[in-house]
Amino acid sequence: MNKYINDKDISILFAHGSYQLDKGFKALNQLQKSNQVYTYEDLRKNISNVDVLCVSGIWNNDLIDLATNLNYIQLTGVGYDAFDLNKLKDRNIKLCNAVGLNKIVVAEHTMSLILSLSRFLHIARDNQSKKFWAPFISDPKERQAEINGKTAVIFGLGDIGNTIAKFCKSFDMYVIGVKRNLDVKSEYTDSLVHTSELVNAAKEADYLIISSSLNNETEKVINKNIFDNMKDESYLINVARGGCVNEEDLIQALENKQIKGAALDHLSTEPLDINNPLWNYENVIITPHTAGETPNYETVVPEIIVENIKRLKNNDDNLLHQVI
Repeated sequence: MNKYINDKDISILFAHGSYQLDKGFKALNQLQKSNQVYTYEDLRKNISNVDVLCVSGIWNNDLIDLATNLNYIQLTGVGYDAFDLNKLKDRNIKLCNAVGLNKIVVAEHTMSLILSLSRFLHIARDNQSKKFWAPFISDPKERQAEINGKTAVIFGLGDIGNTIAKFCKSFDMYVIGVKRNLDVKSEYTDSLVHTSELVNAAKEADYLIISSSLNNETEKVINKNIFDNMKDESYLINVARGGCVNEEDLIQALENKQIKGAALDHLSTEPLDINNPLWNYENVIITPHTAGETPNYETVVPEIIVENIKRLKNNDDNLLHQVI
């Protein structure tokens, strides 16, 4: 990037299906040229002359070969499993995410899902649409419950997972953290166990919360073996990637009543296929990958880009939130 003495020579492209990122960038009154596209087709048409790309949701690794001037890719979120890191390294293209930007809102969303499942808010909403006044429940085991004193097992204790743990403790839950590096402690967990102990931890869970990244180790890590060891009154909460869960095994667990329900913010395909059985379960809450939804993207992400451009121009390769 330091080959550009003049900021006006730097071209930035924002590529997102919804967020008005270029509008947020222009509000910072920077000198760089910037534009926004909203579709993959337009991204493909415009990527060849771009120096900086901010992208989410409409990326394909075939674009790397077309991006002849690209120096730096900025993500709006945390996950980067869609990117060919080796190919980016070969092209000396830097990749940064926005870790921490949405940790609060994802944790709040997680607690909303936990409370909704516990208090049957999703069922109440369904009944409201039917104008049905549900009676009190006779069987104590089938009633709405409190989460106070319940056990939350959190798989993945990065910024998001640790914030979820903090919020769970605020509700007086017992928190078990599951992570690879046990040397890095968390003040918000009652117990820390290694990822190799996930099955045993799942046995204790009233709420098994997935907040890990998706990689070779975590792909379909929540599978039949986990469901076979969960309590039949427990819930699965996934605010990570759909690929962390073996969806067929989850459907079987729901069919066999091995778990009490699930809340899923990310699934195998997006949008979720209309024929997917998960649509049909009363005890499943589906949110359309909105756990990280916040009004802060248009302000925070452009600020990250401005800072990283400054560093690149100064030959400083230590970028904010750098992945590669």
